[in-house]
Amino acid sequence: MSTPLQTGEGNKILRTRTEEIDLENLSFDLQKFSEEMIETMREEKGAGLAAPQVDKPVRMVVVDFGGEPIIMINPEITFFSKEKHVDTEGCLSLPGDEYLVERSKKIRIKYIDLEGNKIKDKAKGLHSRIMQHEIDHLNGVLICDK
Repeated sequence: MSTPLQTGEGNKILRTRTEEIDLENLSFDLQKFSEEMIETMREEKGAGLAAPQVDKPVRMVVVDFGGEPIIMINPEITFFSKEKHVDTEGCLSLPGDEYLVERSKKIRIKYIDLEGNKIKDKAKGLHSRIMQHEIDHLNGVLICDK
């Protein structure tokens, strides 16, 4: 069952920095929540989705680059390239709106996967842009702020 999207520039949960997920003391079913996020992302035809967009103020995103969706718990970008690129972005939480957004072309990221493994990864181009966009949501930042 998909979860309704939180929308609107003034929506409080979209403007709030989220809390890290304590994997030792979970207050919700992480597996079920990740499945709901993926279903919502796919129904809305998005490339990514952050937990606040489905009314959960925690640090978790899902992205789909055409293969298996990637679930990122407590993601953190550890490196931003100095080389930037400006492109048009849309957002599921700002339906119908598009903005020109400058982002780093390359990033390094670390996160925890659903099995509890610590992952370090790199991204460039569109993948980098999508990850930066979704992690902005975890910090209460929308594309209209960029």
